[in-house]
Amino acid sequence: MNARINSSFCAGATNGERTLFAMTMPGLVRPLDDDLNILIENDVGAIVTLTEDSILIPLPYRKRFRLFHLPVENLEPPTLKQVIRFVDFVEAEFSRGVNVAVHCLMGIGRTGTMIAAYRVSMGEEPQEAIDNLREIRNFIETKEQEEIVHKYYRHLQKRRGKA
Repeated sequence: MNARINSSFCAGATNGERTLFAMTMPGLVRPLDDDLNILIENDVGAIVTLTEDSILIPLPYRKRFRLFHLPVENLEPPTLKQVIRFVDFVEAEFSRGVNVAVHCLMGIGRTGTMIAAYRVSMGEEPQEAIDNLREIRNFIETKEQEEIVHKYYRHLQKRRGKA
């Protein structure tokens, strides 16, 4: 899927009818209300925050979104445990019938890493997932972030008895 909505909000992966969106931190490049309304218009019911600090959602929007804070240091890769928790959360939200948005600060490194891992969970090879995301946007900033996607793939292969 290569749906690009704008430079700071784009689709990163799909699973049937559900979409995992990538974005910059809500409120960073335009007013927070505008970002939250874009999420509502795209049937997003859950927001994953990868920055060290969680985002503050104004009261009128709080009941609309399930929030999941999974802090990862800037320019660092998530741990394997964090990747697994992220993928499990996305799958659970998709099962609830809502789309998911994930963000770090700029929506590139940590965000791209997690979306690539999700794509691997759906059957893409690690480098294919990374390359496909980079066709959409300049996702994943460091070799260490790339490596965790490959490590997650090996984890899945081992778990599925294919290693």
